[in-house]
Amino acid sequence: MKRNILFLVLFILTSSCIRKRIRDDEVNNAKREVVKTQSVEAYFDLGEYYDNEDLYLDELPYDLIMSKKSNNVTSCYYFYHNYIRICNSGKFDKNVINKLDKPEQDFLIYMLNKGALKGDMSCQSYLYYYYKNGIVVKKNSLKADSLSKFFPEGYFDKVNL
Repeated sequence: MKRNILFLVLFILTSSCIRKRIRDDEVNNAKREVVKTQSVEAYFDLGEYYDNEDLYLDELPYDLIMSKKSNNVTSCYYFYHNYIRICNSGKFDKNVINKLDKPEQDFLIYMLNKGALKGDMSCQSYLYYYYKNGIVVKKNSLKADSLSKFFPEGYFDKVNL
């Protein structure tokens, strides 16, 4: 009896953590929902689909739509992340931003700032890194320290961006 209960609890826990995979035929509906209503659920379904299919280039416009018209906190980070991947043959490397043109750099920093203001920890972390090290922005300890107030003391010593 205890074994059956344990199995049932484990099954419920694991199945609740697994999201349904969006089917190929549902992709167009999800795209439409994101464009028309900025549906967060449809946006995450698309993100999951594109991640599984390694189609980060196709996801970029939807990241931008969600970052403009939604209070979704992660869309700004996903835009930044996917843009860097596009510019670096599919691999994410935070230092690739150095190789981009100035308008691209400025726009990515703008997106990180926008996400940081919405409360996205990833945006805050990368901004901290860029301001602390003076990468594509003027080195600014004051801005970096103001970003660090969102994190527990010593957080940046342990995190590997």
